[in-house]
Amino acid sequence: MRRFLKVVVGLMLAIAAYFVVGLAYGYYREPIAKVEAIDFCATVKVGGSTEGIVERALKAGSMAAFTKWHTQGNDERTLTVIFVGMPPFSRHVCTITATDVVVRASYNHLD
Repeated sequence: MRRFLKVVVGLMLAIAAYFVVGLAYGYYREPIAKVEAIDFCATVKVGGSTEGIVERALKAGSMAAFTKWHTQGNDERTLTVIFVGMPPFSRHVCTITATDVVVRASYNHLD
């Protein structure tokens, strides 16, 4: 019985430690992701070329799975550049709309 209690207490402490470490990482990561998204958006100039934007986004640390151009119905395309903040839901996003050149770039936060 004593051994069982030690195992249960050990598991509870491990779960608590995992939660605390995850929370600490989230508080650490949140402001970094916000600055990364805002700074990246600031580098995208309206009227500028779209050449190399995806590569720059990936180099800046965006989520590779979502950093792709998507065609809209009106000759525009959109690039959503996502930086992860507090896991699992906080996302700092730079949304870029372009034709041959950048039409607009805006930052927003999805929580």
